[in-house]
Amino acid sequence: GKGRLGESTPGMRFWAPTVEKVDPMCCTSYRNIVIMVGTNNLKLNISDTEVRDLYKTLKTKIALIRKYNKRGKIYVCPVLPTKTHSINRRINMFNSFIVDDLIQSDLNVNYVLGFIDFLDKSSNLLAPPRTLR
Repeated sequence: GKGRLGESTPGMRFWAPTVEKVDPMCCTSYRNIVIMVGTNNLKLNISDTEVRDLYKTLKTKIALIRKYNKRGKIYVCPVLPTKTHSINRRINMFNSFIVDDLIQSDLNVNYVLGFIDFLDKSSNLLAPPRTLR
């Protein structure tokens, strides 16, 4: 219908500022569930073990979503990079857990590709391409 984007789109939008606050019960009746993890948890000065624990929390939440909604399609977007190299290192680690473990699991999760192109091999955010004049 007419109107602004999102006004006529069915479904609920749920915002959780951190992984721990994701509520799997909010996803019980939807066909498509899109999970986009941000950097709030990863901005903190956390260890590699804590990054792994954060990923395990996300995987548990997704397992609960799958338990409560067996037919829904679950899409997981990787965490977008930042300007800060140390945070990007943790983001790459977190995203690799998603690719190497979550997508390979039996939870039937779809991975949204495309964000890796924002980084160079050293986890630095790439400069935007120059436009033609």
